[in-house]
Amino acid sequence: MDAVAAMPRLLSKREVLALTGLTESGIDNRVRRGTFPKPVPLDARQTAFVEAEIRAWIAARIADRDAGVMPPGRDSFREARERARRAEEA
Repeated sequence: MDAVAAMPRLLSKREVLALTGLTESGIDNRVRRGTFPKPVPLDARQTAFVEAEIRAWIAARIADRDAGVMPPGRDSFREARERARRAEEA
């Protein structure tokens, strides 16, 4: 197999934003929490993401949806909203 063809394709953050529909801060927060693929440093100021890892993350989100699994962090969001609603009623 050709060495170039076997090399993983790297995506800019702009490309990742377009593929996922997430915001920059959404990606940054998920990377910090460990729920999104980490970028690869290209130099002191530039990073990129491995395309196969991003596509695997998207596929996992679709599989979770199909299995009825809530995305990471959504349960705590719903619980906080429910607590706030109960506090208003009290």
